[in-house]
Amino acid sequence: MNEDMSTATPSRPKKGFSIGIGPITDPKSVRMRDRYYVLFLLYIVYALNFLDRQILSILFEPMKADLQLSDTQLGFLSGLAFAMFYATFGIPVARLADRRSRRNIIGLCLALWSGMTALCGLAMNFWHLTLARFGVAIGEAGCVAPAQSMLADYFPEHMRGRVMAVFASAIYVGILLGLLMGGWVSELYGWRVAFFVAGLPGILVAVIFMWTVREPIRGMEDHAPPPQTQNSLWEDLSVLLRRPTFVAVAIGLGLQSIAGYGITTWLPAFYQRFHDMSGAEVGTALALIIGIGGSVGSLLGGWMSDALARNDKRWYLWISAIAAIIGIPLFGAALLIEDTQTSLILLAIGMVVGAVHSGPLYASILGILEPQRRAVGTAAVLFANNLIGIGLGSLFVGALSDTFSMIGQDDALRYSMLLSLAFLLFAALGMYIGSRTQIKDWYDKSVQR
Repeated sequence: MNEDMSTATPSRPKKGFSIGIGPITDPKSVRMRDRYYVLFLLYIVYALNFLDRQILSILFEPMKADLQLSDTQLGFLSGLAFAMFYATFGIPVARLADRRSRRNIIGLCLALWSGMTALCGLAMNFWHLTLARFGVAIGEAGCVAPAQSMLADYFPEHMRGRVMAVFASAIYVGILLGLLMGGWVSELYGWRVAFFVAGLPGILVAVIFMWTVREPIRGMEDHAPPPQTQNSLWEDLSVLLRRPTFVAVAIGLGLQSIAGYGITTWLPAFYQRFHDMSGAEVGTALALIIGIGGSVGSLLGGWMSDALARNDKRWYLWISAIAAIIGIPLFGAALLIEDTQTSLILLAIGMVVGAVHSGPLYASILGILEPQRRAVGTAAVLFANNLIGIGLGSLFVGALSDTFSMIGQDDALRYSMLLSLAFLLFAALGMYIGSRTQIKDWYDKSVQR
């Protein structure tokens, strides 16, 4: 179904689950369990999104040896090669999602990126991998913005911090599955089989999603009337760029992601090189640390922010800024300490703290966006996040590592990862600056603006 549901007409309430291929026509027909079902499926979709995106990192070492790749090339594959297409396609796909069926866009994009992930297993050289990663990026561009827009219509404002935290926690489950499965499958059957195992299940999930999830009415939980006019993409972006909170958060998230992706992408290689862990060992350890620690931190941040934001909406960004600052010494110590067990313990604590920002930050963004601009607004934030964070984070660390190696530095990768942590401080500053205008932007928005 491709029609815009913002003009749907009411129908008689239905009993039981409202899942199915048809669109929602009456908000009263949607029970809370139906909403949680949609959240559950979107959680799985987002977990697959990050499984297919991050599995590359656990396969760095065998791929490097098999295809004769440099750290710079690996950083490019996991960073800029992905981010260029992800960021470029994200806004036009989100624009389409603000006008057409978000359910269909998510399902089709899931099938695309899953198939392209499997094709990575057939690559014979750097350029084959690059082209396949371009395909993964184009598909994954149709996940987050349409999904968050749907969730904002399924759940009321006072629940969105928690809902976005649950949705964001799928990131860490996806990373857990990617590291655990990628490490063991690669160890037993080779890195090519790991790509097949990671990619193919998503095609089945895409079919289930398109046949059981219904497109919600836009603004269903905001009680907002449908817009009378359809603005152009440039008009929508112009409105967003005039909101100081939006600009500050987009920049802050991008800077935070330079450190976030720079650290997490290279952690498997770091522990294999400096702590002599095998691919299966590091995959298991990091899967548990990132998957469980990240999920706990994300959920904790969502519940805390919803509770505190009842009195002051700025807590959504204050919590994010505080977590970024606390993460610097924790990650730094984990990288510097030679004892493997102590390093992993500190890393686990750092992952909990580092994930706290996920739900609060996106709840703050959705709070200053009108229903008909949520997908485009989220995509614009993701554009900055991914072009700056994914595009530069892993590439920054990889290129710096190669540079340090050329001058004879034995701990090249360690020092490169440490330098990337400085971006967390600037990210916290951006979030604090955004909090200063958040109240005004939150309550001054208008559906007709």
